[in-house]
Amino acid sequence: MNKLTKKERDVLRNLIKDGRVSDTAISKSLNVTQQAVHQMRKRLEDSGIIEGYMPIINFKKVGITMFHFVGVKINPALWKKFSEFEINKKLCEIPFLFMAFRIPSSEISYLLIFGFKNIEEEELFTKKLETSLSGEIELVWSYTSSTSNLLAYDGLNVVFHALSRKDHDVKKSVENIVKK
Repeated sequence: MNKLTKKERDVLRNLIKDGRVSDTAISKSLNVTQQAVHQMRKRLEDSGIIEGYMPIINFKKVGITMFHFVGVKINPALWKKFSEFEINKKLCEIPFLFMAFRIPSSEISYLLIFGFKNIEEEELFTKKLETSLSGEIELVWSYTSSTSNLLAYDGLNVVFHALSRKDHDVKKSVENIVKK
């Protein structure tokens, strides 16, 4: 883990709020020079903390109306045939894949999340997936949900709060949620 200065954390928080914010705007909000912000941003990029800048997509406006969550178990023979890296790469090449998580458990090997336009597209895709991967991957369970049920789609939110908190704040945050 890279140790960040307070100013670097402040710059990163500004970028999390708005990835398109200018160095000039950040410099004004932090009361530092634009050159200092540029240098901090460059260090954050060069160290790999910032790997790129992404737009936030409105799923409905691009025609994705539903998510399909699938728990899959990899057949033991497949683990012997391919490395975990190769299996991860193959899974990430599956069409319509939105997110994939490696879940090392006895029930499932991966949680895959797909995005679809409608139920017909999802059903057709799932049937093809089941038949084409039969014997290699078992679909253990699945759940479909409308994109309108997406409560939080902000991977940067956790980073933003991690940059702001101290270790003891986590316990207090949980206690505050429980009290409500």
